[in-house]
Amino acid sequence: MKDVFIENGVVTNITVHRPDFTPPDYEVVTVDDASPIGIGWDYVGGGLFSAPVQETPTAQVESVTDLQLRLALAQMGLLDAVEAYVAAASVEVKIWWERATNIERHNAMVIGALAALNKTSGEGDALFALAKILA
Repeated sequence: MKDVFIENGVVTNITVHRPDFTPPDYEVVTVDDASPIGIGWDYVGGGLFSAPVQETPTAQVESVTDLQLRLALAQMGLLDAVEAYVAAASVEVKIWWERATNIERHNAMVIGALAALNKTSGEGDALFALAKILA
């Protein structure tokens, strides 16, 4: 289980569930570990909703670091799905995921992973745009 911290109707933090801890000034909702959820999601009428994908910046992000990408995947609730994809993929994909330090947006490995996860090109662009502002 995980605790979702909500401030002014927006998810501001996600932690491992601690039944003995309720911080002041936050509304806390407990969800299943498998529930996709991310920082910035909206909490409306008792439901959690993905934050709208912002328009792709005019200058498309071409590459990010592996740390930036992993942080963005975590925030978008996609890190576990990507790691499951990699675990079931070829040895080349595994090596690339473990060793690449600079991730290029139009790399065949990225395009293949997006397709396997049923993500659009626009969603891939949004992922890289988010990643670029992290870390």
